[in-house]
Amino acid sequence: MWIQKLNSVAVLGAAVAVAVAGHDATAQPSLPPPPMAAPSVPTRNIDTDAARMTERYGLSSDQAAKVRTILGEQARKFDEVANQHLPPQDALDRLKSLRDEETSRVLAVLTPEQRKKYEQDVRPALLAAPPSGTP
Repeated sequence: MWIQKLNSVAVLGAAVAVAVAGHDATAQPSLPPPPMAAPSVPTRNIDTDAARMTERYGLSSDQAAKVRTILGEQARKFDEVANQHLPPQDALDRLKSLRDEETSRVLAVLTPEQRKKYEQDVRPALLAAPPSGTP
């Protein structure tokens, strides 16, 4: 019986030795690549953006409520575009169009004095990118 146990241990040891000899101990196990994830789109904090605009442009409570609604609706539209898995240029064109739409909608809520200040703030961003539909 003692010899059978010794033989079992020897056979097991030999099997382990063969397995280890054919295996690189430093090699990492081969795992499938992770699935491709869509690029992350930063989440917009509507309340923070509305509060900043209220302070910056001196919005009334009625204007602030309208701006908050606009920002929320536009954020949902941005999310929809991000989740459509469009070709990059199509997605970019659509997002630029949504940015222009948001600017127009916010401008409609502002007084003439507030509009001047808002346009000065958004103009650099609008000038930095070509109009939608142009290469």
